Amino acid sequence: MLTVALLMLGCKPYEVFLVSGAEQVGFTNDADILFVIDNSDSMTDEAEALGLNFNTFIGKLTSEEGANASRQTLTDAVSNYLRETTDIGLFIDYQIAVTTTTNLYDQGGVSPGIDPGEAGSLAGSPSIINRFEPNVESIFQKNLLCEATCFQPSQVPSDPSFVCPADPEASVDPGGQVTQEFLDCVCGAGEWRDHCGAGDEQPIEAAFLSLCRAIENPPDDCFAYEDPEDLSEKATQINEGDILSNEGFLRENAITLVVIVTDEGDGSPRILDGDSEVDAYERLFSRMPNPVRFAVVAPPYHDRELVCNSGGAVPWAVERYQNLITTFGGAFIDIEAQDANGACAPTDFSKNLEQIGDLLNQLSTVFALSVVPDVSTIEVFVDKQAILEAPILSGTIEAGDAVYGDGWSYDSAYNAVSFHGTAVPGFNADVKIYYRPVGGNPREIPF
Repeated sequence: MLTVALLMLGCKPYEVFLVSGAEQVGFTNDADILFVIDNSDSMTDEAEALGLNFNTFIGKLTSEEGANASRQTLTDAVSNYLRETTDIGLFIDYQIAVTTTTNLYDQGGVSPGIDPGEAGSLAGSPSIINRFEPNVESIFQKNLLCEATCFQPSQVPSDPSFVCPADPEASVDPGGQVTQEFLDCVCGAGEWRDHCGAGDEQPIEAAFLSLCRAIENPPDDCFAYEDPEDLSEKATQINEGDILSNEGFLRENAITLVVIVTDEGDGSPRILDGDSEVDAYERLFSRMPNPVRFAVVAPPYHDRELVCNSGGAVPWAVERYQNLITTFGGAFIDIEAQDANGACAPTDFSKNLEQIGDLLNQLSTVFALSVVPDVSTIEVFVDKQAILEAPILSGTIEAGDAVYGDGWSYDSAYNAVSFHGTAVPGFNADVKIYYRPVGGNPREIPF
């Protein structure tokens, strides 16, 4: 697990102190990454950006060179800017899968029933791509574009000069744009058509159902939910036959990162329309075997106003994403932005994915605490060695631009302890953080 907070119970002399990250379960560099892609037709403008930039991201992330380099962070694989730093021991052992925002009822598509990528099922074959998979770049390219992206044939340009590689497993260069010939080459003639879902995007529900399909004993909520509109039980598209249909995606003690990409808000059905709170899903995701974090690429929503809104999102539906990130941790990234002339256009997906790489690296070096500590009482140990508080080399905490030396720091915004420089724990490190809660009555630290 990413972080575990254990309350020291009983009549011990240190009972008022809390431990976060005991016995390695608080630290892992395994990451299970689920992309939840909006496959509605409102994503047509973004589809080309997805095809071009996500492929670039995955090409760096899953190339043979990256697969063979066993001591790299995920951010190394995305941007290379952390190469040969002290964080090099924090390589991320990742695996990746794709599903879509299409959910609880038949919304068209290739077949009358549930197609791959719908109702939390995973798209593509193989649907789970690990860092040691041969030809992983071309596999991800096919899974994303051929089964999880909405392309309207009338809106996809044609390029008769495009040449498809003779090797069917080779990575295909789109040549700067997604064309019908490129898609025919990657997917098979016409196989990229008819993968458009309805405009009722439900990415939070899709993520939950996808994780439900990955565990041996899913909670009852995976199979049915109480509709907040009429309080009657409504069956979902998950049934007992779907148990372990995503088997192998969730590994023991791995980070689960859900990456939602959409130009719309969330319409997940366990929340009343108009309600931006995500309490229902806080309860559900907490039942998953591993901690879940979110990175959401969605319409820009700043100062309670939608700046760019090509998908027709409503404010409360976008607020759900921000509340989700506040609850579980993660990052919110704008899918559109205004240029110098005030026109809206998709943001640079390469930079967006670099931020997600940053987030994954951070999740491996940040330990959330269970309650607010008296900061002066924090004591940090890695493999039984005391770690000193990190000095600030430049900037300030107040300005948000502090640069730290080796050691740990406390971030009140996230109630978490972060490690810096040579103090970053190595893989399988035993991390213990002791502290007195604010308002507690300290006795004796247990060391």
